[in-house]
Amino acid sequence: MWAESGWERPTDCPYNLVATSTDLVRHVNQVVEGALALARVAAESLGMAVDEDVIVAAGTVHDASKLVEYEPGPHGPQVSELGRRLVHAEYAARAAAEEGLPPDVVAIVVNHTTASPEVPSTLEALCVYYADMCAADLARLRAGATLHVATHKHRS
Repeated sequence: MWAESGWERPTDCPYNLVATSTDLVRHVNQVVEGALALARVAAESLGMAVDEDVIVAAGTVHDASKLVEYEPGPHGPQVSELGRRLVHAEYAARAAAEEGLPPDVVAIVVNHTTASPEVPSTLEALCVYYADMCAADLARLRAGATLHVATHKHRS
């Protein structure tokens, strides 16, 4: 997707327009590392079997579509025309499938976002999902933006 994008380097693309100081590559690395750490805890403390290769593959490509969803603009990064028309993660999942990545990886990519109606249903999918949400909220916290977790908290 980098070849389709207008970014000079993948590190020029932000992971999110709310927290632009965290670039896409840093975010992806945080997600992969966080998901592997969660999976290792599950494996060691709960005896659950984990496929780390699936986590690495899915974590690496989970936000690849952001390279085309965002573009350089006159005042900084902005949503591209393609980004306005896409549902986040579907473009990356389609590309992952076309590249021959396993169905488990494709399912994690398409379901890693809160916009997906599917609930992550494997250890690997849960680890990528929660690592992504955590990395996103850490970047948002640093930027002073509203946290994703705030959407899960209801006050009376």
